[in-house]
This record gives sequence, structure tokens and C-alpha cells, in this order.
Amino acid sequence: MLSHEEAVQTIVNLGMTVLQAKVYIALAELGTSTGGTTAKAAKVASQDVYRILSELQEKGLIEKIIAKPTMYKATPIKEGLSMLLQNKKEEYIETEKQAKTMANNFYESKNQNILNKSAFVITSEVTLLFKGHEKLADITKNSIEAIIPVKMNKKIFFQNSPFAKRTIRRGVKIRVVTQKVDEESIPRNSKSLLKSPLFEIRYLPKDSEQFGMFIFDRQEVTLAMSEKKPMPSLWTNNPHVVKLAENYFENMWNKPK
Repeated sequence: MLSHEEAVQTIVNLGMTVLQAKVYIALAELGTSTGGTTAKAAKVASQDVYRILSELQEKGLIEKIIAKPTMYKATPIKEGLSMLLQNKKEEYIETEKQAKTMANNFYESKNQNILNKSAFVITSEVTLLFKGHEKLADITKNSIEAIIPVKMNKKIFFQNSPFAKRTIRRGVKIRVVTQKVDEESIPRNSKSLLKSPLFEIRYLPKDSEQFGMFIFDRQEVTLAMSEKKPMPSLWTNNPHVVKLAENYFENMWNKPK
């Protein structure tokens, strides 16, 4: 059984003010009552109670009965809480949509500002690298090239294949250079990538020297600065560095097995 204070807080958590919660609970307990009696039961100032009753009426939580004196009737607590909970759910869904739109617009705007000038950014944590790759892949229009050392491929590519699948479905071509791995080491839900005509992979000997690198639309590149955690990486859109990365990738792509 909730205490009175806990009941008030529960309704406040559903979007009501403390005074609204007190008046609603008091009126629900009284059943039908005048404004003055409700004010006394709720311990709310009489000059405030009629304003609060009007607010509750707008929310559909009470009914105003035209009589002498004017009476008020509360929507039963069970129905009232259900209404408030539904409103809260709808508010959350709308807020979530707005937050996603804001986040996407902010990223695109920020990314566009960076693209307008040459920049270098160091990402010091592997989770941020994964998220960065996903965001870049989702706005890539033509191609992604990647060089993935065998120590890193399960972590950086195959375990993050959902974004690669989304990218391929948009018609983006993906080429990957890595070192030969056992089929068992590739997650089952990622093997469909190997069957796509837009996905090509070439294997080099395990003893070949490589470092992690992703190129997006030949405009942006991420370069691994270390294979050890936290696996820092460098992002840049500097055209000279991107060109060097492209040349290095093509050299590895065409390297004899």
C-alpha cells in the first residue's frame, strides 16, 4: 500500500504538478465535492484550488457538475492513471523521435562543417570508432574500402556487419583486404555478406604487414594508430592523406597472394 506522499509522487512522475496530484487524489477519495471542501482535503489554498480544478478538467481527470453549489467529480484513479500513463508513453515516443532527428541533424551539420575544411580527429576508444564507422557508412553513397588485420577483423568488421548490410542494400560497393581466417571465426549472421555481388574480399598471407584503415566515398579515412586497446584511430578528410590511403589500399588489393 502506497503512502499518501508516494501516491502523490507517482502521479507527479506521470506528468502532473504536486498541487494537481494532491487535488486529484483528494477529489478521488471524496468522490464528488465542492471546490472548498476539496481544497481543505488536499491542503491546498482556496485561491489556488479552482485554477487547479480547471487544469484537471482540461486533462480529462475531473468533471464539473453545474449545480448550486458547483460540484466536481474525479475520474476513478484506475482510469486516471491509465490515461496519464498513455499520455506519458506518447510523450516519450514523440520526444524519442525529436531526439533522434536532432542527433542526426546535429551529426550531419557537424560532419558537413568538417567536410568543408581539412581536419584531423583522433578517436581514443574503440566503441567510438565503431559508432563513427556506422555513421559514416550510413551516409556513404558509392564505396567503402577497408584493410583489416586478422587481429582486428572480427571486432571491427564482422561483428559490426549490420551497418555493412544496410550500406550494401543502398547499392554501396564494399571491398575488404584482410588475412585469411577460418570460416568458424566469422559470425553466422555475417556470412551473407560474402554472397553479395557488391561485397568483395581478398585475403593476404597471415604474415603480411597491414594496419587497419577504412575509406568512405574516397573522401574520408580512418587509420588505426594501434591494434591494442583502447585502439586509438585517426579520422581525416585531408585530400592528400585520403589519396595516400587510396593508393595504399589499391596496392594491397592488387598484391599477389
